[in-house]
Amino acid sequence: MRETAQLWLSDGSSVGEFEDALGKRLQAADLRHHHIGRNLEGSVGGGDYTLDLLWADAPTADLLTGLGGLLRDDRLAYAPLVTGCRQADMTNGIRRTLLLRVHPNAEHSSVARFEQEVAAMPDYMEGIRNWSLGRVISPSRWTHVWQQEYQQVEDLLGEYLMHPYHWGYIDRFFDLDSPDCIVDQHLAHCFSPLASSAHTLYANNCKGRQE
Repeated sequence: MRETAQLWLSDGSSVGEFEDALGKRLQAADLRHHHIGRNLEGSVGGGDYTLDLLWADAPTADLLTGLGGLLRDDRLAYAPLVTGCRQADMTNGIRRTLLLRVHPNAEHSSVARFEQEVAAMPDYMEGIRNWSLGRVISPSRWTHVWQQEYQQVEDLLGEYLMHPYHWGYIDRFFDLDSPDCIVDQHLAHCFSPLASSAHTLYANNCKGRQE
């Protein structure tokens, strides 16, 4: 089971104490992999941290319950549609998470086309080193999770956001003036430092290309 969460800290909370307490819980949990990253300036719509979890079995519901310093969380489970891993040994990189909501009345064919074209982005952007596109499977306001890893933040803020493929194909699904618009305008776009690749989240059950 894969989960991701946005975490908000209470005002005046000790970052060090919060990270230590969360780290102890993560180490004690039945996890195959986890990653916690403090969201960088420029992130929008999310919390102070992004937490990613790959459970060995069923999730532990009380992982965040009563955690000191935690104001609230937005936690969801998802099933990967497409994953890919180019650089499993990447270090000192950037991890980005996009949470989005496709309109409930969107036609199935439009949603399938959106998923297909988002999943094709790494074919055009070498800066995307590892990636995963998934559908949310737990109760949530979000419907999709789109995550990527980059060697440097410029690959996200430069190549990815400014690429002609992004503007020519992907943007129309978000543009209110486009007849193809199916994605809600409220997004969570968060990115954080990545000490080493969370490629385990991508390599398992990988249906996408690995290079």
